[in-house]
Amino acid sequence: MNKVLKMVLVCMALMLCTTFASADVFTAGSGPYTVNFIACSPCDPLTVVNGITAQVTFSNFVFTYDGVNDKTNLTFSMSIYNNSTFDSRVATVGFNTTPTIMSTGNTVTGVYDTVDVSGNFPYGIGTVEFCFSDVNCAGGASGGVTKGNTGTAAASLFFAGDISSVAFDNIYLKYQSVNIPGVMTDGSLGGVPGDGPPPPRLPEPAGLALLGAGMTGLAWRLRHKN
Repeated sequence: MNKVLKMVLVCMALMLCTTFASADVFTAGSGPYTVNFIACSPCDPLTVVNGITAQVTFSNFVFTYDGVNDKTNLTFSMSIYNNSTFDSRVATVGFNTTPTIMSTGNTVTGVYDTVDVSGNFPYGIGTVEFCFSDVNCAGGASGGVTKGNTGTAAASLFFAGDISSVAFDNIYLKYQSVNIPGVMTDGSLGGVPGDGPPPPRLPEPAGLALLGAGMTGLAWRLRHKN
């Protein structure tokens, strides 16, 4: 393959392809921190499903160090508001954190009652370090927050060592009981922060110019080669 053709193919790939990687959302501190979510299926690469949204607010962060066992307990509160246009439930909230939580001793109460560590999250997301639900990362049974309602939860997580900062690297949602006329009935969707990467879009004018230049160069090369 000649160099011009390689350049054209690379440019096309850069302009037309996208994958989802949720950016750092916040570092646990005084708060509160509010994160807006959209719906997707799949979520990597990102395909947005309109009309299903939510808002999660995190607050009341407290770090307590246990010197005897050399671990830190982080407690915080969550308020989950399902502001979707269509019927749905926010059935699961999944997280990655830095540092990683310990595998035992973590609890959540309120609208969720189960902490699933290293669970598999669907929609192309894969393994998530931990999830709040009433079953596991992949399923939310009948619990969660329905359209137009707000639910609260209180979490208690443990980390090794004496720490005073935790970065919530990624946060995901799982929507269940989704009913969108003409699209799905009693379905399920993933959820990612609404300020994440947008869906694939048409190339920018500068990108189109570069692509056109590459195609022109390729045509010239092929014409003079014959």
